[in-house]
Amino acid sequence: MALFLLLPKPAKGQPDDWQLEWDWMVSAGYHHISGANQYSDLEDESAQVDALLDLQWQYRRWLGLFALKGNRLVAWNDDQGGDAEAEWVIRELFWQESVSVFDLPLDLTFGKVRLDWGVGYGYRPLDVIKPYRRNPVGIAVEEGAGVAAVSYFDGLGEWSWLYSDSSWNSQSGSPLEEASEQRGVGGRHYRLEGDSEYQFIAYYDDVRHGLLGLGFTTVAGMAWSFHGSALYQRHYQRYQQPVMAGGGVTLGEGRDALQSLIGATWTASNGHQVIAEYWYDGRAWSHSEWARAGAALANMGRGKGDIRMSFAHGFEAVNLRQHNLLLHWQLDPNGGYGGIWPESLTPKIDLLYTPEDSGHVVTGWLDYTVKDTGSMRLGVELAVRWFGGPADSAYRMLPERQQLFLNIKGRL
Repeated sequence: MALFLLLPKPAKGQPDDWQLEWDWMVSAGYHHISGANQYSDLEDESAQVDALLDLQWQYRRWLGLFALKGNRLVAWNDDQGGDAEAEWVIRELFWQESVSVFDLPLDLTFGKVRLDWGVGYGYRPLDVIKPYRRNPVGIAVEEGAGVAAVSYFDGLGEWSWLYSDSSWNSQSGSPLEEASEQRGVGGRHYRLEGDSEYQFIAYYDDVRHGLLGLGFTTVAGMAWSFHGSALYQRHYQRYQQPVMAGGGVTLGEGRDALQSLIGATWTASNGHQVIAEYWYDGRAWSHSEWARAGAALANMGRGKGDIRMSFAHGFEAVNLRQHNLLLHWQLDPNGGYGGIWPESLTPKIDLLYTPEDSGHVVTGWLDYTVKDTGSMRLGVELAVRWFGGPADSAYRMLPERQQLFLNIKGRL
């Protein structure tokens, strides 16, 4: 959908009214750390309780989304240390107005805005202004970027031009994330033709020095839809492996990266939905680079702690492997299983598989709606994530082997 179709607008008939919506979440998380990897002999487990309070505020042409996050309110065997802390985050805060310039209707937006341009479930290459985590199992607070945008709607879609600054962050990120923060200008065209949507993006910033992207979604009949996207960028930040033996991994620059995704969605009348996706990320370490990293670590033994741990930076990438396959299934409890499946219980399962090394991540959610009146909602969610594969696979080498979360969520 076009940017301004996604942004909430003041309610008709009461443009001057204040509007407030509250969402809250309490998350109890358990983490199992395995010592069976190249980076540590530690076998450990920890647990902690976090909380989140979201406030959406709207007044006339202003809209804000604010978060108050409580970290480590209760902690058990937490190696991160530190006491409980509170964190205030401005997720979005922007002003929007419609104007006419020489009889040309334009929409203006200024402020901190989240721009979701990507298409896809597991990965979205076209989220070029700022990438966002997909399908987290615990509390994740995502922030927008500083944006000044002008949009024009014609009969078939939208033309938009913008300046953005992705460094408008309240939260600190990894060294790779901070090095990738950009400031740039560009344009996007969104077009709707029948049952298909298309978008084209051109953008230039001080980190990637130019990128081009395109994407589509199309509906084929009552049950099927297809989506895809591709992105080329001239430069990008990545961790470089050492040229000489015995050296460590350093943050550097790569060139000429391609990212692409293709997927299909099948939705049955009885509530079943299946999404299958394949994506490629040329910024990730190649199969040979992962093999060299494994060989270098094996030759080091357990010495050279700092150099050894520098190789763990490879796990900070958005995608650990270049080639990825994902299968998602979920059941809509209102899809025709009355009397057989509880209407308040929604199951979901994700399977992420990396064919280059046979690594995998399995995630399951079970969402139970306690009460939903439209204006008020209370729900309980159980989420589990496992990392596995052969001993030399990227996901098996992650320190964490298992994550378990109990989330209680509500809206007032």
